[in-house]
Amino acid sequence: MVTINIVSAFLLLILHNKVEGQEFIASSLIVNGKRYHLSAAPDTWYRSHNNCLSHQWRLAIIKNKEQQTVLNELVSSYGKNVWIGLRMRMVGPEGGISTGWWSDGTPYNSTVSFDNWEEGEPQSKISSPCVYMWQNFSFGWDDWYCDKRFTYACEETGLKSMSPEEFQIQGVSIMNKTLHLESNSENLKTVSQDLDNMLNANSNLFDDQQNMSRNILNSFDSFLEKYDVTKNGDFSSSKENLQINIKRINHRVDLILKDDISNKAESNLTPIRLKLSRDILNEAQKRYERTNPSQTAQVGSVLYKTPSLFQANKTEYVEKLDANNITYEGKDLEVSIFGEEPNLKLATTVLTNIISADVFHVDMSNLSSPICISVEKKDNDAELPELNNMKPNMKIRCAFWDPNLNDWSEEGCAMIETIDNTHVCHDGIVNLTTENQYIVCQCNHLTHFALIQDVEYTYAPKYLDYLTLTGCIVSAAFHFFTVITILCFKSMRTDKIRLIILHISANLFIVNVIFPIGIDDNDNEIMCEITSIALHYFMLTAWAWMLLEAVYLFHALFLSQHVGGPGAKMMVIGGLLAYVIPGAVVATSKLLSTSYRSKRYCWLSSEIINFAFNIPVGCVLVFDVVALLSAIYGMTCGLKVKRTVINPNYVRQTIVRIICMVFLLGIPWAFGFLMLLSQNETLKSVCSIIFIVCNALQGIVIFVVFCAMQEKFREKVVSLFTSCQKKTVPSIKFQERVETNVHDENAKDTLNTDTSSSLPPPPPSWQRLRNEERPYRSRWI
Repeated sequence: MVTINIVSAFLLLILHNKVEGQEFIASSLIVNGKRYHLSAAPDTWYRSHNNCLSHQWRLAIIKNKEQQTVLNELVSSYGKNVWIGLRMRMVGPEGGISTGWWSDGTPYNSTVSFDNWEEGEPQSKISSPCVYMWQNFSFGWDDWYCDKRFTYACEETGLKSMSPEEFQIQGVSIMNKTLHLESNSENLKTVSQDLDNMLNANSNLFDDQQNMSRNILNSFDSFLEKYDVTKNGDFSSSKENLQINIKRINHRVDLILKDDISNKAESNLTPIRLKLSRDILNEAQKRYERTNPSQTAQVGSVLYKTPSLFQANKTEYVEKLDANNITYEGKDLEVSIFGEEPNLKLATTVLTNIISADVFHVDMSNLSSPICISVEKKDNDAELPELNNMKPNMKIRCAFWDPNLNDWSEEGCAMIETIDNTHVCHDGIVNLTTENQYIVCQCNHLTHFALIQDVEYTYAPKYLDYLTLTGCIVSAAFHFFTVITILCFKSMRTDKIRLIILHISANLFIVNVIFPIGIDDNDNEIMCEITSIALHYFMLTAWAWMLLEAVYLFHALFLSQHVGGPGAKMMVIGGLLAYVIPGAVVATSKLLSTSYRSKRYCWLSSEIINFAFNIPVGCVLVFDVVALLSAIYGMTCGLKVKRTVINPNYVRQTIVRIICMVFLLGIPWAFGFLMLLSQNETLKSVCSIIFIVCNALQGIVIFVVFCAMQEKFREKVVSLFTSCQKKTVPSIKFQERVETNVHDENAKDTLNTDTSSSLPPPPPSWQRLRNEERPYRSRWI
């Protein structure tokens, strides 16, 4: 074994606790999960052993050069002989076999175990001697009477409270070993043991030294890949935090990689299984033979039972949330001002053990047959922290560790919804009878895999939710009134412009119903996808019908004198196109885009929103502006030049409608989606209020402008109201006359022909009233 020179580093990092009256005068740093303590007073070997046990420690065990170096540096400043935790059973002749026991009960054999005997030792003929570090000979080992009184060194094990300096030393030591040592069975055992011990350290150390964590992971992966099965044989090791297997490929059977339950550490992570099918192994062997003819490829796997080495990049945000100085787990959380990213994102949580698989010296990307990963479902009882005015969103993903991004990625991986007996993942890792008890993923490449959980928070105060819901309800109600009004009046149903308004209001009614119910329902993947498609489609159809109204106006002003007014055929064709073209845009966007839906909302992603929504709507707005300017020209300059007979009132009403539609369709929903994407509290509140007010006014104004203000509508309402009054007014007049005659008995005597002729004539019929006596009608109403 190549000796790693780390003596100078330990000289700088030994902790000396020279406090008078203390039982121990010095302690080492934590190395490989161990700390050594040097006693202040000497004692016999047996009493030293018991003193260490009283602290739940043990006399120091030295099984490698690194541990010996640490103890040498600890005791060198004091110049004393030091008992260690080795007691000899048999001391053979010089060069012969010596055996004994360490303080933890493990055997010692001089032919196979590490030792640091002084030259010529052990040679004592004492029965069952004990071993100490002899300060006169550079602390080499010597055996002597167990009842002699020496200073002793205790070993504290299983430590996780490494200091940053200790963590740094341990990490540098592992990377040096992977760089300089030959990758054989013995060295791989040593390196894997060091790494296993390091993984016991507090997770905060890995968080604070992310580059160190990643470098250790990369160097360990490289060390594994240098292992040669032909030279060293298959390798298998199962430790507290690591499980390693390296062997030749057998492409005749599937390879199932899973936890070694017999050596499983206590962990909050869920066990994970990985399947490499025979097809994958055959493909790997063929790729390997391209550069290594007639040789067998080797496959290696590592199961990490702690995610400490996998340190993802921390998301940096540009501005802290002003309204709430949010703190979570002692850290300030920062937010972005605007965009599709969340206000804040908690660190990704790894839910399962991390399993890696690789065929050494072969590119295992873009596999023709997928690899399969299965995880047993568990109830997630974790409670998300409640943050004021913030809404959490939790998502579970199948992911792999991308060393180029230093983050978890989903590329090439997908979660499988259903499995049947023909699926490649059905055998070996999933039992079809218990299919619903597993989460199954498939990927087209090999690397480190895990199931992860993301928790994101968005700024979403409750009062804005209530206001948004109110605005959508008001707008939907008036759109509904518009649709019902047009359907109830035959004269409106046959009017082409009212028919267009009917379709616009119907589509906007659907949008206003869907928007508050499903816009942020990310929990249900299928319903969220349906909501995104529905909002996309019905928003586009509303704008398509508004385009049709602009075309109708343009045709009426400039083409009707040559080809006649817009006919029913034009309306039918235009109506069909207003529903078919948006459907084609939605279908194309869905089929061609890799990311149709936004990560945060049930709406279009930023990747396709320009092509799928902004550009089509922008084209409609441009045509509407052209039609509007043409209409203004037709009412002013056009009338003077062409002398055409156009009803100015009709044109004015149409222009008012176009202006209303452009603003009422554009402004509310522009601010609505700005409201969704804005992260800054002030900007979000302003956009929300504008959206709520404009959206509520949208339905009201459309109903008023296109129904209530129209003369035909008013006449119909007055007609219905007056027809009801017509039946009741005569009986009221007769009753008044009877009462008058009862109170005035002299009326009969004074009535004569002249006075009777002065009475008002009976009420005329409604038809006559409507056609001839409009001023008189108002008195009856």
